[in-house]
Amino acid sequence: FLSQALREASGVPKDLDRSVALMRKSAEIGNLWAAMSLGDMYAGGWYGVEKDLEEATRWKTVAAKAGDPEAQGWLSHRGLSW
Repeated sequence: FLSQALREASGVPKDLDRSVALMRKSAEIGNLWAAMSLGDMYAGGWYGVEKDLEEATRWKTVAAKAGDPEAQGWLSHRGLSW
């Protein structure tokens, strides 16, 4: 993924804003890995995003509805359904 390369400066200049924007775009068109990654990034405040549990929950819910067991567990642990 280009977003990962931008985040890690792997062969391209580091650009966290562009990395997050590409990750979001990918998640919005149904990429499960991107949705989970965004959820993790917002839950932990990683890679240039502010910690935001509401946004983390949004993306974890997208992943959970697509059948991701890790996202389902994360939501269940917080007493949330999907």
